[in-house]
Amino acid sequence: MAKRCYLCGSSENLTYDHVPPKCFFPPDARLNIITVTCCHKCNNDFSRDDEEMVRWLTSSRFKSPQGTWIWENKVTKTFEKSAKLRTKLTKFIGSKTIVTPLGEIQVPTVSNPADQVQRFLIRICKGMFAYFLPEFDYSEIKWEVMNLLPTPENRQLIESILPMLKHQARGDTVFKVWYNFANDRPDTGLFVLLFYHGACFLVFFGDAAK
Repeated sequence: MAKRCYLCGSSENLTYDHVPPKCFFPPDARLNIITVTCCHKCNNDFSRDDEEMVRWLTSSRFKSPQGTWIWENKVTKTFEKSAKLRTKLTKFIGSKTIVTPLGEIQVPTVSNPADQVQRFLIRICKGMFAYFLPEFDYSEIKWEVMNLLPTPENRQLIESILPMLKHQARGDTVFKVWYNFANDRPDTGLFVLLFYHGACFLVFFGDAAK
């Protein structure tokens, strides 16, 4: 099969895209990052999404040591250098009360526009498709994204789902993905995406998205 961009299908000006983006990984965790074929334009068009998503995902109180490293060594330094970015960030900072096995706790939050989050997560899932099933055409698939907060109910839900799914991990605790297709149909199924052990998303696709 001829190489093509996994996002737009172009066969021109091809390069490679990391899934998740390389900026998500500390230097010592970049040995097995997934790469897929991507055109130069798509690669550049989504670079801002990548930068803003890594800031959001590593802001979680529950992040792993790898997420803490990115936050302290990459994210906070960009805030120190850019007054404009600091001003922008204050618009999205808040707090939220969540219920945990230890009771209610107040956690800081950094929100991101919903359309940007959905666009990023669907792109990650398309990268997974391109890596696992390079000959499958997923261009017309419908998607539905859910963000799961770390509540006991959601934890129980995830623990009931994961044994039925296949599993891949990259960069230790940077990124984990569980996935499966309904009755071996690649056009319907589910991805569970976990970033830094602190941010979990369900992405349904095909008939499952309904």
